[in-house]
Amino acid sequence: MKKIILILIMLLVPVLAYADFLPHNTNSIKHYGIGVLNRTQPFKVYSEPDLNSKVKKEITPSVSKNSSILYNNKTDLTQKNIFIAMVRPKKIAMMTVETEQGDGWFEVCINQRTGETGWVYDKGTTDFYTWRGLFTIYGKSTGLRFMHGVTDDIQTLYAKDSENSQVIKMLEYPSKINFSMIRGNWMLVTAHEYDGSYNIGWLKWRNDDGSLNLFPIF
Repeated sequence: MKKIILILIMLLVPVLAYADFLPHNTNSIKHYGIGVLNRTQPFKVYSEPDLNSKVKKEITPSVSKNSSILYNNKTDLTQKNIFIAMVRPKKIAMMTVETEQGDGWFEVCINQRTGETGWVYDKGTTDFYTWRGLFTIYGKSTGLRFMHGVTDDIQTLYAKDSENSQVIKMLEYPSKINFSMIRGNWMLVTAHEYDGSYNIGWLKWRNDDGSLNLFPIF
């Protein structure tokens, strides 16, 4: 019996290690920063925005079907420590960006648990998205969903981009949310219910502290 259990564990471990993931809960992302950097190729993380500075990590994010994240040294880092989203079929391996200098240097969070950061150089990259840019590019085509754990006031659909405006409806995790406009931390959306009905109004997609209430459906 013990041998059977051991074999099952050995078979399941690779599956768990290679599983894709998205930030489903409000506590999935602890360090939001200004946006995300998509890293599907090997890259170095420097201690300073200088190619001659110390290399803190060399990371090879593999987005192939049967492989995981590889490191050049043993650490306690895992995929979910470094990346907030991993969807291999769509070549997505996103990490959050703290600051961006405009000269190709990005300060990224390399450990969501501890908040450790480092610098990545990528001159002329098209893989950096502000949060608003990420939502515009991905959210408009695929739709959005609420993070699990958001409060009732966040799931309230308003007539205008203000919590003092008329309440249209209290949503309960609709099947899909599409948006047509972003105004500050507010978003004009169409919320589709599971019964086929829908409502149009304003939702607060981002809080004043930068944390997100919704996330694109990849």
